[in-house]
Amino acid sequence: MAAPLCTSAAIETVFEQLRLINEEDFKDFTNKVTRIIKSQERENEVLNQLRHLFSLLSSVKCGRNLPVDLVMELKKLLMQPNQGSGRLCLAVQTLLREFCPAQIFPVEDFDTQEFTKQIPYILPVISNQGRRYGHYDKLIPMIVRWVSTTGFEIQIHTKLIAFLSSVIMLHKDVLSIEQVQVLNSQISDWLRNASIYQAPNPFSRKLFRGEQDTLVTDIDGVPSRDVFSVLSIGQYYNQDQLLNIHSFSMLRSWLLKTQAETVPTVAPPENKGLTHSLSTVASRENSDRERQKLREKTYEYCMRIVDQCERKPLKSQDADLQHACLIETISLLNILCQEEPSMVAKLFPTIKRVYSQISDNMAYPRVHLALIQFFLNHGESMMYDCQQSLDVFFSQVISSNYYKPTAAFDIVMFLQDNLEFFCLHTTCIETYFPNILKILAWNSRTFLSEFVDILPSMISHTTAIEVFHTLVDLPCMTATLEVMQKASRFDPSNPMSGEVVVVAGGSLEAYLTPINKPWFNFITRTEAGHGDTIDRLNILHKLVGDMRHHPRVTVCGQAVSVLLHLYFQTVVKHGTFDLMCKLVPVMLERSAQIYGTGVYKAEIRRILADNICTLFKLHPGLIIEARTDLMDFIGGLRNVTDKEDFFVHMVWIIGEYCCSTYDDRCTPEIISKYYESLETLSYEISMSIQSSSGTLPYSLRLLTVLMSALAKLASRCQDLIPRVLLCLSKISQQQRKSNTTEDSKLAVTGRANELVNLLKLPNVASTILSPSADLESGYCHSDNNTSLPMVLQATTQMLQQHNI
Repeated sequence: MAAPLCTSAAIETVFEQLRLINEEDFKDFTNKVTRIIKSQERENEVLNQLRHLFSLLSSVKCGRNLPVDLVMELKKLLMQPNQGSGRLCLAVQTLLREFCPAQIFPVEDFDTQEFTKQIPYILPVISNQGRRYGHYDKLIPMIVRWVSTTGFEIQIHTKLIAFLSSVIMLHKDVLSIEQVQVLNSQISDWLRNASIYQAPNPFSRKLFRGEQDTLVTDIDGVPSRDVFSVLSIGQYYNQDQLLNIHSFSMLRSWLLKTQAETVPTVAPPENKGLTHSLSTVASRENSDRERQKLREKTYEYCMRIVDQCERKPLKSQDADLQHACLIETISLLNILCQEEPSMVAKLFPTIKRVYSQISDNMAYPRVHLALIQFFLNHGESMMYDCQQSLDVFFSQVISSNYYKPTAAFDIVMFLQDNLEFFCLHTTCIETYFPNILKILAWNSRTFLSEFVDILPSMISHTTAIEVFHTLVDLPCMTATLEVMQKASRFDPSNPMSGEVVVVAGGSLEAYLTPINKPWFNFITRTEAGHGDTIDRLNILHKLVGDMRHHPRVTVCGQAVSVLLHLYFQTVVKHGTFDLMCKLVPVMLERSAQIYGTGVYKAEIRRILADNICTLFKLHPGLIIEARTDLMDFIGGLRNVTDKEDFFVHMVWIIGEYCCSTYDDRCTPEIISKYYESLETLSYEISMSIQSSSGTLPYSLRLLTVLMSALAKLASRCQDLIPRVLLCLSKISQQQRKSNTTEDSKLAVTGRANELVNLLKLPNVASTILSPSADLESGYCHSDNNTSLPMVLQATTQMLQQHNI
């Protein structure tokens, strides 16, 4: 393992040195490379200098401008034949692709007869030039003409097709109607007219004529007597067969990007409006005919592939190819039905038959996705209910494939693309959100941004509480999924020396113990609605306790912080008061039951504290509805341990919102009950701080917040003022005798004296400690430029001068 580390460090050192090169040194080196190319040095020397220049060009922080002379020399090496080997052309192409787009590298025309071998090297550079500097208006017509011309080598044709496909994906209006028509016709011919005979062995001397008449075979080994397709197997392929395969590979992107509404229509010249309009109509009709022909050929080709996919492959490794072609075929049929809805009725029985064959096979999730996408797009027109297919997908397919990177990516993209449909027409995301979140639990860093879009669709009035529990327990779910993957690799016949070893008292042993199955089954459930959480959740946390610091669990905890913020934003915006009444007790409960590292627990409690304050600010009536849970929470010192900051927020909330100003139901009896709970807690905390000899068990911040809360409650119920005065005096006396620092003593006794002095004037205390809500709502007028203080000060000075 040491060698790769050294190599990596050496490479990083080289790049650091390259980044330090200034503009003058870079210019000197480019001049040197220009001289070497012009002097026609040995090819190896030119290659070495070009490689070094590429490293500089991709690393330097100064300007990346190349001299015009050097660019022209590179263009000469790239475009003119017999200037060097393929290695040299490839090096020049790579360098120019890094440098482009650039105005000083114009390529407006080149002769295919002269530059045939250079075309594969030229086209990628033109593609990097983009539409602005690539001169597409001059090059695209030539390339379209070459594609429709016979006589080119297969490598040239395929490169031209790939170039057109990549260009039209970026600039869908770069082709005119006539050019699209030509290419539609050409692709149709390539799809239909490929030979069904294998090419002769190019390495034999062709002594036997029968060798040329061998048919290609279908995927099950039977000789093909119909048409050639991408699933036709042969030992060697003709040029038309290779073009057939390349056409199929680009067909989906071509159909999507060349639909009728995306092809530009040229504006008619002046004084030729009628003539041009007639020409345009004729051109459009020809284009529609060619498009219809392409659709027909595509339909026939796809039906041929569907037939081949229903056969058992002769070789097991061909099954993956079979399913890949089936995915592409279903996607093509989906596009055809979108273009021509009349084809849906003809195709739908075939799609249903394919789904019935694949529905029990969870090993190919992308096939399920393609079929379900077809049902979502066209099932309504056929009165087909796809709910059963969705249930299978969201339950079984996701459960079987959440840990596979490619399957997880396709599933998440499918959810994003169809999120509106699922929100408006189904309840699948709400029903199966625990299963969907497995993808995030396993791939937290990869799909966090996508789940920021998906999470709000999981939250409803019925699922909000369960979603909250699931998010907080997501690291626990990650740990459980990791243990399940270990268990799948565990060999019971060799428990001590296999790939996975069971550690006594570890999470794997707990998972393999049957009595613990219910805990693990709950955290990995597929559907919602089986209960928001479990009573003894701490037992599950202990079973997977050795996984707290696993890297995947740690990363998942970082993602939960982001999603919890989003969860509360959604709930605050759309939640009802009844939902808030259910959520507050749950937040109090979960502040004590969090699985993960200490850093994760502290972060979750901080988020809970911030958002519970927001909930009470929006709905002060929660202080009445949730008073039983609040009194139970603040009634025990056990809730202060390890979560003091959250506890301080709860004490502040009681002192702030337990007031008839916010809710008329806040009677003196309710204020007195809150007061009694806080008073008892204050005495206990004060005594604990006084009796401690070392580190304080509780912070003085908690004590001062408690004192303020007591004073606020007394200002609203004046019968409590004598008790508060006595309580504050006792606390002040106790803290003078404590072992805290003098500054701490002064802080506590000073706060106590201030509150005592305020409460001796009840009317003043109620104004200061319980200000009117109108102050925050803006109903009270505030003049920042008032001169009243200056007038009072002047009046005071005058009275003092005259001894009045």
